[in-house]
Amino acid sequence: MAVMIALPMTDTPLIDWQSADILLLDMDGTVLDLHFDNHFWSQALPRHYAELHGMTEQQAVDQLVPRFRAAEGRLDWYCVDYWSRELALDVMALKQNYASGIRLLPGAEAFLAEQQSQGRRLWLVTNAHPETLALKLRHVRIADYFERRITSHELGFPKEDVRFWQAFAEHCPVDAGRSVMFDDNHSVLLAAQAHGIG
Repeated sequence: MAVMIALPMTDTPLIDWQSADILLLDMDGTVLDLHFDNHFWSQALPRHYAELHGMTEQQAVDQLVPRFRAAEGRLDWYCVDYWSRELALDVMALKQNYASGIRLLPGAEAFLAEQQSQGRRLWLVTNAHPETLALKLRHVRIADYFERRITSHELGFPKEDVRFWQAFAEHCPVDAGRSVMFDDNHSVLLAAQAHGIG
């Protein structure tokens, strides 16, 4: 379902680009198209789970969706090791089988190149598991645009948790006032903003 967001008509830019030295960019849904993840979690994984347990795909979905919802907002939600244990499936191997669906959003690479050419430092800040991150970067080949790549698994908390940003400030010191976070998750943006990041 597409969501339309009406932005106020104003002559004031939403971002003060003159004071944006470091761009903190989410990966899935911000740089990468979400089609791969949506297809994997809503169709591919339930199909394999159904085959493993001798049930219909709908029965698999009915069993999996409550488990997925229970993990939302926790680091487990993003952890392929957690889901491999929970579901008795090799989630990473399954992801590799569907990796041809990993794609950049239209205009994403042009945006990264333009920002880099303007002298801005680009950091990838993602909830993706490190193995998932590696898989995706092998397929879209944008790693060289990023000065740093930080995963929530390194810091021990998902980005929507304020503790992530506390750990981020300790391990990745940046001038928060000259940094801007780009993310498709409103909770992440609010948590980053609470720590002074634009």
